[in-house]
Amino acid sequence: MGLFSLFKRPKFIEDEYFGKLRLVTFKDSSKNYFEGKVKFHPTGVEVMIMLDAVADKPTAAQRSFYKNIEEHIDNYITKFTGNIEHELGEWIPGFKIKDFHGEFQLVYVNIPGLQIEPVEWELTFETYHAGSHHIVVLFAGENVDRVLVDA
Repeated sequence: MGLFSLFKRPKFIEDEYFGKLRLVTFKDSSKNYFEGKVKFHPTGVEVMIMLDAVADKPTAAQRSFYKNIEEHIDNYITKFTGNIEHELGEWIPGFKIKDFHGEFQLVYVNIPGLQIEPVEWELTFETYHAGSHHIVVLFAGENVDRVLVDA
């Protein structure tokens, strides 16, 4: 690795669905990924997105996976609401979510290359509860694997 490789210009691609994405590359190409901001249509809010770079652009399967999240976000929220209440209950005794969309905002979506089953992916939300926290929801396929509270 030469000195000038430290200063290489970032590579950007224009994806038909996600828009402008930055390609982050490593010597080990299995670690390459795309990152950018994309509109999350159910809320109209921009979120950060990270997609494993298994090709020179996001795959049709990754686009479909993201669209599926958008279409079924309320079903996913139903699946992990109890997990969030349990985790935040460790910080705030008796914690209950009254209005998920008013109390939590999606800020990050991670979509893997989708070659390995079950697909491990994640959603991250910001909340004002107990200070300002990030709630990371980790999935294995369609099932909630675990919920993490990040201060």
